[in-house]
Amino acid sequence: MSLQISHALELPLHWRVPRWGARCFINIYEKQQNKNNVLLEFAKLDFNILQTSYQEELKYASRWWKRTEIGEKLRFVRDRVHSLIATIDDIYDVYGTLEELELFTEAIDRWNLNAVDTLPCYMKICYYALYHFVDEVEILNKTGYSITPYLKKQWTGLCKSYLTEAKWYHSGYTPTFDEYIENAWISISGPLILIHAYFVIPHSFKQGDLVCLEENNNIIRYSAMILLLVNDLGTSEREIETGDIPKSIQCYMKETGATEIEAHPLTAKNKNIFLLLTTPSSSPSPIPKTLFKFFSISTTNPQSFTVSYLINNCGFSPETASKAFQNLTLSNSQKPDSILAFFTTHGFSISQLRDIIRREPWLLSCDPNKVLLPKFQFLLSKGASSSDIVRIVNSSPRLLRRSLENHIVPAYQCAKGFLQSDKKTIACVKRFCFLCQSGLPENVKLLLDNGVSHSNIARLFHWWPSIICSFDLLHTVEELKELGFDGSTSAFSKAFLAKRSATKAQWDEKVETFKKWGWSDEQILETFKKHPFCMLVSPRKINAIMDFWVYHLGLDSLDLARAPGILQCSLEKRIIPRASVVQFLISKGLRRKDAGVYTPFVVSEKLFVEKFVKGFEEHSSDLIKLYEEKLNLPDGRNDIQLV
Repeated sequence: MSLQISHALELPLHWRVPRWGARCFINIYEKQQNKNNVLLEFAKLDFNILQTSYQEELKYASRWWKRTEIGEKLRFVRDRVHSLIATIDDIYDVYGTLEELELFTEAIDRWNLNAVDTLPCYMKICYYALYHFVDEVEILNKTGYSITPYLKKQWTGLCKSYLTEAKWYHSGYTPTFDEYIENAWISISGPLILIHAYFVIPHSFKQGDLVCLEENNNIIRYSAMILLLVNDLGTSEREIETGDIPKSIQCYMKETGATEIEAHPLTAKNKNIFLLLTTPSSSPSPIPKTLFKFFSISTTNPQSFTVSYLINNCGFSPETASKAFQNLTLSNSQKPDSILAFFTTHGFSISQLRDIIRREPWLLSCDPNKVLLPKFQFLLSKGASSSDIVRIVNSSPRLLRRSLENHIVPAYQCAKGFLQSDKKTIACVKRFCFLCQSGLPENVKLLLDNGVSHSNIARLFHWWPSIICSFDLLHTVEELKELGFDGSTSAFSKAFLAKRSATKAQWDEKVETFKKWGWSDEQILETFKKHPFCMLVSPRKINAIMDFWVYHLGLDSLDLARAPGILQCSLEKRIIPRASVVQFLISKGLRRKDAGVYTPFVVSEKLFVEKFVKGFEEHSSDLIKLYEEKLNLPDGRNDIQLV
C-alpha cells in the first residue's frame, strides 16, 4: 500500500505514460502475497509483446535516420532518431544565417526539388530528407485522398514560425504575449505531429475531417497550446540562459509587469492564459465526431478476430500477429480470404505470402481486383513472367502501395527511355524495384540538366538503379566535376557509382588504407580518376592484396597504382594462381625477371591459359597441374616470390 501511495503522489495520473505505469503496477502486484500468478504472467507477456513492437519500430526509425545521413553530414544537429523536426529547428536556431533561412523557408513553401538550387549544401541535405519523408508518409496513408498538401502546409507553417522566431532573435525583439502565443503554438510542432499521426494511424476517415485539418481546428490549436505552455515551464530558464528568444512567461512578465509566480501559465491568477485553455472560442468551428474521436485519448483492446485470423490463416505466431494488428483491423474474413486466394493463384508460396503480409498487413483489408490486379496486369503486359512478378513483389511488397497511374507507370517509362526495351527494364526491376521508390523522374531530370549524358544514366540503371532513386545527387555531380570528371564520359558513371556506394566514413577509411601502403593523396586521386572502380574495393581486400603483393611477391605497392584494375581481381581465384605460374616460368628461365608484372594478372582467363600455361609445351603438364592446384586451394600463397 505504501508503494502505491508513493507512486500516486510522485506524479499525477493524467501526466503518466499508461504503458510505463503498467510496468510499475506489475512490480507492485508481484510483491503481493495473494497475487494471481496466471494474471501476472499475462500482464508481463502483454507488456513484453508491446515492448518488442516498440523496439522493432525503433529499429526501423534508426535505419531510416541512418539512411538520411543527416547525423553524419550535419554535425551541428542533434543526432537523434526523432530528429527531423529537431534538425530543422537547429538550422534555424544555431547554424543558418537569416538570409539562408529565408531561402530555405521559401524553398519549403514552393515544395519542388528544383527549389534547392539556391540553397547551401547543408540545407539541401535536410530538404531532400524532408521531401522524401513526406513522400513516404503519403505512401502509408489509407484515406483514399492525397495528403501531401496537408503535410506540406504543416511543414511550411513550422518553418515560417521558426523564421519569425529567428527574426525576433536577430533583431533583439521581445514579442508581446499574444504575438508569442500566435506563433509558438505552431513552432512547438504540435499541429505537425498530430496531423502526421492522424494520417498514418488506422481509423475511419471522412471528407469533413480534412476540411477541419485544413483550418487548423481549435482542438488541434488548444492541444498544441497546452504542449507549448507546459514545455515553457520546464525549459524556459535553460533556453533563456543559452540565448534563445523569451518564452511565454518572460513575454507575459514584460508586458504586464507581473512576477514570475503570477505569470505561471497554470495558475488562476493569470486570467489571460487560464481562460485561453478553459474557454471555448467565441466562434468555434464544428468538430466532426471522427476527428474528435481520434484526438481524444482512448485505448482499445485488440479484436480477437484479427489476431486469430493471422494465426490460423497466415501462420503467424501470436507475437507477430499482435504486432501486425497494430496497423490492421479486420471485421470479417471476406477481404483477407480474397487476398490470400489472389496471391496463391498467382504463384506465391505460403512462406512468401506470410512474409508479404507481415511487412504490409494493410493488404488484408484491400480489394485485390482494384488494388493488386491492375499492377500485376501491367507487369505482365511488359513481358514479366508470373515468376518474375513473384520475385519482384516478394522482394519489394511496398510496390503494391504505389499508384499505378501516378507513380509506377511514369517511373517505368522513365527507365525504359534509357534501357530501350521492356526486356531490359523488367530485368532492371528484378534487380532493384525502383518502381516503388520516390523521385526517379525528378532525379533523372536533375542529372540531365547538370550535364550527365544519356548513356551514363543508362549505365547507372544497368549497374545499380537504386542510386538514381537516392537523394542529394546534385552534390555528387558537383563534387565529381570539381575533381575533373566530365559528365559525358563513361568514367563519370563509374566514379558516380563509386562515390554513391560509400558513406564519407567508408570513403575516408579506404583512403587511409591506401595511405598506409605508401600512396599519397595525389596518387589516390589520379588512380581514382584512371580507374574509379578501385574505390569499390573494401579496406579488408585492399590490405589482403597489398600484403600478398608486397610481402609475398616482393613487389612495390605503387605498382598497383599504375594497374589498379588488379585490386578488383580475386586474390584466391586469380592473383595467387597466376603468380604461381609466373614464378615457375621465372625459375625455369622462361620469363625475364624484368618483364612487365601487370600483364599476367589483367588478361582474360582464356588468353592467360593459352599464353602462360599451355604456351610452353615442354612444361605444359606441370604448369596445368600447378595452376589447377592453386585454383582449388583455399589459400595457395606458399611463400611465392617473383624476385
